[in-house]
Amino acid sequence: MQLTLLIDAASRPELFFWAGPIENKKLAFWLDQMQWIVPNDLKYLWRETGGGDFFESETIFYPFSSLYAYDQIADVNKYQRSLGLPKNYLVFHSGIHLSVVETTSQKFLLIDATTYKSIREFSSLEDWYLQGIRPEFENRYSLLPSQEKL
Repeated sequence: MQLTLLIDAASRPELFFWAGPIENKKLAFWLDQMQWIVPNDLKYLWRETGGGDFFESETIFYPFSSLYAYDQIADVNKYQRSLGLPKNYLVFHSGIHLSVVETTSQKFLLIDATTYKSIREFSSLEDWYLQGIRPEFENRYSLLPSQEKL
C-alpha cells in the first residue's frame, strides 16, 4: 500500500515524528479488545508508524505509545465521548481539523470539534490526506507533487 503521507514523511523526515512501527498481531489483538473496526489503510498507517506528530500542528493518535500525554487514541475517544462525540465516530487525528472514522460506513470525516458535525467526507485515508490535510501544508513545506497530480 502506498500512502502519500508516508512518501512525504520519507522525503521530509524532519517534519514527521512517529512513535514507531507496531507488529500486525499486536495491533489486531488490540483492535479486537477495543472492539474497533477501522479501514485497512488506517491499520497500515498505524503498523508502519505507530501514530505520531507531523507538520507543526497535526497528530495521528497513538494506539500504544505514551510519547506525549493525552495522545493515546483510547484516552482521546473516551474524553471526546464524554463531550458528546457520536458512538459511531472514532477520532484518530487532530490538528487543523478533528478527524474521525465513521465506523459504520468506514469513511473518513473532518468534523467540527465543538458540534461534531461533518465538514467533509473521504472514501480513503489517502483522499483524507491529499484533499483534507496536505493542501494546508504543501506550499509551506515545499512538499513534492503528490502522485495524484503527476
